[in-house]
Amino acid sequence: MRKWITTALALAPLAALVFTAFILVSAGSAKVTLPYAGSAQAASKWTFGTGDLVDSSPNIDGSSVYIGSDDDNVYKLNLATGAMVWSFTAGDNIQSKPVVDNGIVYFGSDDDNVYAVDAATGLEVWHYTTGSDVDGNPLVVNGVVYIGSLDHNLYALDAATGALVWNTDLGSEVFASAASKGDGLVYANSVFDGVYALDATTGAVVWNYFGSACGSCFGTSSPRIFGKVVYVGQGTDVLALRANDGTLVWDRPTGDLVWSTPRYDNGFVYVGSEDNNLYSINAGNGKVKWKANLGDNVDSSPLVAHSMVWVGSDNGQFFGLQLSNGRIKFSKKTGGIVYASPDAKGQQVLIASEDAKVYSFQMP
Repeated sequence: MRKWITTALALAPLAALVFTAFILVSAGSAKVTLPYAGSAQAASKWTFGTGDLVDSSPNIDGSSVYIGSDDDNVYKLNLATGAMVWSFTAGDNIQSKPVVDNGIVYFGSDDDNVYAVDAATGLEVWHYTTGSDVDGNPLVVNGVVYIGSLDHNLYALDAATGALVWNTDLGSEVFASAASKGDGLVYANSVFDGVYALDATTGAVVWNYFGSACGSCFGTSSPRIFGKVVYVGQGTDVLALRANDGTLVWDRPTGDLVWSTPRYDNGFVYVGSEDNNLYSINAGNGKVKWKANLGDNVDSSPLVAHSMVWVGSDNGQFFGLQLSNGRIKFSKKTGGIVYASPDAKGQQVLIASEDAKVYSFQMP
């Protein structure tokens, strides 16, 4: 789980804790301070309370929402009203984002299991037991579920039966979610051993990138592929790597750890950092267009919708910022850290908070 990862970092050898502090200086880049004054408070449409904090991210599928909670449940909610349709109880926290494919909901749990649950009924279809917590989001491609575990392995499981297709040891905990564009490769980030590209069929390692300045790099950001480039956070940096061979395209330092997963949109990469900033980075050359100080760690992964970028902060705020300049246009105050990533459909945006609630509101 996220708390375990943070504790592991705190207890690691001193050499693994020395992160270079960078001051970001970029010609032509803009720094945006936190303009709470003048930003509109978004109106809530509904809220749903769970029994414990929520670090899982909501997933909208059709007219339903699926989300996990540290109360050990996955919930299916009505998107329009927030009413619960069903809940499924696992044996421990669920920080994994439920993913729906072909009528089945897939997710991991801190009880070490990967689950498949019928989306209509909430009844278990199968589960597969790994050697430790499963906090990453599942990736389902061509009938295979790819998901990491804190037992150091990335697993490929048959989506219909849960049978093991392969597993590959990546050297350290796999907290982040895997990614693929369906070209025969699967990409994953391990906590202390770098970014991997694996053969999707066999699990064989195709390449492994571990930056020369990354003696203490910490990989909890999930890789994302856009075109022929993989974007991912490693330690305090945001990296762009060639998808076919792992060659470094560019490396953009931030001022602290990057837990956030990059989001690509129209030539720019949006990503948060624990230096309190949300960054807009030119996807081609790594130069910063703007950065917005949101007042606390930005571990949430951004969403781009309706010409805005939406993201949460550890100060409990959920923000909507203009894509063009990073100005904050809307904000929502919750009662806890917003580590989860938002989802949206139409004018409706959903977010979850460590105040144990799921929030839905309408974009103006």
